[in-house]
Amino acid sequence: MTQRSPIRPTALTFFAAVTVAATTMSTSAVYAAELVTADMSPEVVLEEIAPETLISVAAPDTGPEGIELVVNEVSTSIPTDASDGIEFESNEGALTVSLPFAEDAEQIPTVIDGMVAFDNGNGSQTASVLKDDGGVQINTIIEGPGAPTRYDYELAIPDGATITQNDDGSILISDKDGYALSSIDPAWAKDANGASIETWYEVKGTTLTQVVAHSSGDAYPIVADPSINVYWWGIGIKFTKAETKKIAAASSNAGALTVACGLIANAPGAVACGAAGFVLSALGRDWAKGVASRGKCIQLSQTWATGLPAVPVEVKC
Repeated sequence: MTQRSPIRPTALTFFAAVTVAATTMSTSAVYAAELVTADMSPEVVLEEIAPETLISVAAPDTGPEGIELVVNEVSTSIPTDASDGIEFESNEGALTVSLPFAEDAEQIPTVIDGMVAFDNGNGSQTASVLKDDGGVQINTIIEGPGAPTRYDYELAIPDGATITQNDDGSILISDKDGYALSSIDPAWAKDANGASIETWYEVKGTTLTQVVAHSSGDAYPIVADPSINVYWWGIGIKFTKAETKKIAAASSNAGALTVACGLIANAPGAVACGAAGFVLSALGRDWAKGVASRGKCIQLSQTWATGLPAVPVEVKC
């Protein structure tokens, strides 16, 4: 059963949600129709293999120490020195995520202002993309079979906070009072042909490790990406494109709500379905069909304030 955490009834608290994926690339005999090779720049690899990671890239402030974006009083910064880690900071505290192999990483020039990339010196690269909502997608590009299979992310969390791994592989970070601070979606990884690569999380103390079980028979490069989203206003649960289509395919407004509630039940830190019920029922399946037909996704946005419903909104997938 997916671990849940109560919603903090205060404003201006950040919430981070993380998803992890992997992409592989190689100079070996296995290629994706010879379109993607190990000598391509990180942005080209991502465009070819995982273009969804380059949607809604921010236009951040840039400087010699990195890039930064402030959205609704939450500051997100990605450093040009990998050892500094990625930081999310609000008026209630900070969450820092270290980058794999940071001690040996050297920055790679990119043409995307919202991206900072590093060559880890071991057959892997880390390309972090800052999104316009203040989230970060950390893409690990695995170049070939000689690259590591384990990628560590040290989480600097507030005193008393806990890290829990759910049955579905996702991660929930809660503060000392049990309120949700961050969730991390189940790990994913795919190769240059778009095929899924076996991957999972391991948690030891405050270290989150993504294990990517790649081998010489895979089509390299492989991409893995922790995507970290921060919301000052509360918690957002975004349905995938496939899930949005399931909601739209319901036979009635009530059916659409039933489908959505069933999906929410499996989400880390999920809002109570009843809080969104009358809003989603009022919009109904026809609204959901319109969202799906435009290739967009449904997100339930729940503020930290008590007594307010979660509001369904149309967002980019």
